Amino acid sequence: MAGRSRDTYKKRQKEVARAEKAREKAARRMERKLHKKTPELDANGEPIEDLDDDLDLDDAADDADKDAEDQVPMHGGRPVIG
Repeated sequence: MAGRSRDTYKKRQKEVARAEKAREKAARRMERKLHKKTPELDANGEPIEDLDDDLDLDDAADDADKDAEDQVPMHGGRPVIG
């Protein structure tokens, strides 16, 4: 019976560590959520504009066509041959 207390102690320590990790993860989620709501500011205190809007969409469409040609058709997780 002496062995049971050590196992119980280990189990309790694992539970505490798991709970602590969950709290840290929840705090990181909240931080990201708050960060998304507040825009980044430049040196003048104005919001930084997103540079992704200036991309040429024609190049992206050409890349998507190339990727589609390289893909193998799949059925049920297996490649379709023939």
